[in-house]
Amino acid sequence: MEIDQPKVQLGDIPPNHTVYANNLDDHIKKQELRTQLYCLFAQYGVILDVVALKTPKMRGQAFVTFRDVASATQALHSLQGFSFFGKPLRLQYAKCKANVVAQMEGTFDPRSRPKRKVEFGVAPGGGKKAVGTGAQEVVARADEPSRSAPAALGASARAEADGAAAAAAAAAAATAEPPNKILFVQNLPDVVNEQMLRLLFQQFESFCEVRLVPGQAGIAFVEFGDDAKAGVAMKALQAFKVTPTHTMKISFAKA
Repeated sequence: MEIDQPKVQLGDIPPNHTVYANNLDDHIKKQELRTQLYCLFAQYGVILDVVALKTPKMRGQAFVTFRDVASATQALHSLQGFSFFGKPLRLQYAKCKANVVAQMEGTFDPRSRPKRKVEFGVAPGGGKKAVGTGAQEVVARADEPSRSAPAALGASARAEADGAAAAAAAAAAATAEPPNKILFVQNLPDVVNEQMLRLLFQQFESFCEVRLVPGQAGIAFVEFGDDAKAGVAMKALQAFKVTPTHTMKISFAKA
């Protein structure tokens, strides 16, 4: 089956909840790619789903669906051309509404979504984490609703409530130590790696390096040029949700 990939200008597609990304490094494992994209895009709003396909025709592409269009728009413009694993991101809005969004709005009707070709800027399954080995399987899954959507929405709401509590606790903990140019980061998921943290922290001025602790999962140290710049990064990323169930806790490292 042919994969229709017409060239589309950003202005040709109306703003919507889903950002289509291409020019991704296709050597990254799917789960790691989804996690890295979630971490990078989550700073702009609540994410409902990240779809990364590893089928031959869809490698190097992904779809990130936000809960609101404003967040998707901010992410698209802020991250356009961002160096992601050494390659500039190429972003535009997806051409079709994701199933998970239609479900959220109460407008999803699987009978009204006929099978179709996989198109450039179209998220197959609209939130379905397709893992098929060919385009045919991706298209066959396109009509299926994302069964995890209700759980995902509920998880987002719980994560926001937990995040607020975690932010208050983390802010109190951060003041326990005097300012330091090195930050101590806790509550990281096991899948986190140096590259992921670098993507988060390198956007702040005077960033120097990230250091993971061998044999100690869930923690890291991030160094800046001075304690003032470290404080700015700490304030901005305090209680950042690395995953829906892991909220970062940041404090100044002990002197």
